[in-house]
Amino acid sequence: MLLMSTNEAVVRCKQMFKNCIVLNVTFLSCISMV
Repeated sequence: MLLMSTNEAVVRCKQMFKNCIVLNVTFLSCISMV
């Protein structure tokens, strides 16, 4: 895992960040509907 290139790490980090945002938005919209 430490051997992967910086570029790959950045891409993976962006994907995780995007997933996190999607989860938060979904969670917030669920709360506001209640």
